[in-house]
This record gives sequence, structure tokens and C-alpha cells, in this order.
Amino acid sequence: MNKRQRKRREKKANKEAQAAKLKIMLTKAESANDKPAKETGNKQGNTEALKEQPMSRWLRFKKWLFTVTVAELVTVLLTASIAGTTIYYTIYSKKQWQISRDALQISQRAYVTIGRKDGVMGDFIVPKDPKQGAEIVIYFTNNGHLPAKLAWGTMAGFLAEGSEKNSTGITYTHPYKGGLAYRTRDKKNGSIGQKGDDSTIIPGDSVFVSTLGTISQKDLAQLPQNHMGLLIMGVFDYCDELGGRSTQHFDITYRSNAPVSNMSFALIDQTNWFMFPLPKPTATTEYLPPCETIAEREQNEEQAWKPKSATRRFCEFLRLCK
Repeated sequence: MNKRQRKRREKKANKEAQAAKLKIMLTKAESANDKPAKETGNKQGNTEALKEQPMSRWLRFKKWLFTVTVAELVTVLLTASIAGTTIYYTIYSKKQWQISRDALQISQRAYVTIGRKDGVMGDFIVPKDPKQGAEIVIYFTNNGHLPAKLAWGTMAGFLAEGSEKNSTGITYTHPYKGGLAYRTRDKKNGSIGQKGDDSTIIPGDSVFVSTLGTISQKDLAQLPQNHMGLLIMGVFDYCDELGGRSTQHFDITYRSNAPVSNMSFALIDQTNWFMFPLPKPTATTEYLPPCETIAEREQNEEQAWKPKSATRRFCEFLRLCK
């Protein structure tokens, strides 16, 4: 019994030993096989990572260039040419529109000159009462189609060397005060004002009459005999709704031998005159040109069409906004 049991135990132990050896061998084989699999997985992962990396535009273009067909290439070229032509004609149309707008502005803008179209520069307005003084009037003509904003004045009056009197007896009632007054904008609330403005609006294609001075009827009767050679110097400044502005200096002489009174004055010179620059802005005030410019008008229209915020609308509803 003991021998039989011993043999059984030995067989069982041998089987267990062989099973353990076989298990160790299988484990080693599996580990050896897993290593190439892991390396292969790593290679595949690296390949996928490389594939996931963004391709540069140049590489994509080269790839597309080698794979594109002739029909696709022709389509791309035609599309590019159409786009370029459209851009060119858009720019060209804009330039043509600007040229047309400028030409329209030049043809429509105000153009003020001294005198009427029939050549009369000024005249004497003599009342019936001999005790009342006569007025000397001067004419301004707006030859343009837009209204003009005009400011003018006399600077000095001179007598010729051969004058028999030292004074003409003329009292100048409209001295030059510097031209058109500048506009101001309040930086806080944006309101626009104009102080000290004594300008006059002249409609398009019309004549404006203004008093230059006064003279007694006695001195007026002596003017032709005195041979004064009177020279009156003055400046007028005007602008229009397009923002254009012009300042002109003029010289008018008195003709003692004129056949009629309305031919007593002749224009001998009218030239461009300098304009005073805009004053420098202050902490509260910004100075603007006398007439609204086109750029200002376009900016105001854009602001008028700009949608208001909810806070601004609520503020205006409560009437708390300034």
C-alpha cells in the first residue's frame, strides 16, 4: 500500500512540475509576442498622430496641384478672373462716381461776384427830401445754383493825388469784421453754435443789395467836380451748402465822368484773399468751418441712422439724457 501510494504521489508531482514548466514557457512566449505588438501599436499611433498634424497650405496646394484635373483648373482660373474683373470695375465705378459728384458740385456750387450781370457795381440812392442823406449801395451776384452765406465789409477809402477836397464826405457803414464767423461744437453734449454771425444768405441765381455808406446830398453834388479818384477797398467771404468757401478782395473806383449815376463805380480788381485759420480747440470747445462740409453731413447722417442702445433709449424715455 505504501509503495502504491508513493508511486501515485510521485506521478502527481511530476505532472504538476510539467504543468508548471509548460505554464512558464507559455508565459514567456506570450511576453515575447506582446513586444512586437506593442511596437506595432506605437508605430500605428505615431502614424495616426502624424496624420492628425495640420498640413501647411503650401503642401495642400502641391497635393491639390498634382491631383487636380484640367477641367477643375480651368474653372478655378475663370473664377479668379471673374473676381478680379469685378473688383476692378467696382473700384473704377467708385472713381467715376466721385468724378461725377465733384463735377456736379462744381456746377451747382455758389459763385459770388461783385456787381450785377449788366456790369453795374454800385449806385447812389437819393431820397426826394434834400435834407436826407443819400445811400451808396453795392451789388453782389450769386451766379451759382446753391445759396451762399455771405459776409463782407469795407477796409479803407483813398483819394487820388489831384483831389480838390481832403474828404469825400462818405460815412462807411459796413466795415470789415473778419469775414464769416466760425462755428463751435460743445465737446460735452455735441451741440453746434455760431456766435457773432452777421452774414446774409443769397439764394442761387440772385442779386444781393447792401449799403456801403451814406453821403449828404450836398457832398454828392460836389463829387463829380472834385475829381477825387476815389478808391474803395473791401473783402467779402462766402461759403455754400457743399462746404466750399472763398474769400475775395476787391477794389472799386469812383468815376466822376460817368453818364449816369449807376455807372459811377467800376471794379478794377478782385483777387483771392487769405482766410484766417481755425482757432485751436479748447478743453470744452471745438471750432468748425463756417459752413457745414460734406464730410460733416455724411457723418451726421451715419450717426442719425446708427441704432441706439437700450440704455440710451431708456434714458431718453425717462427724459434724463442731455
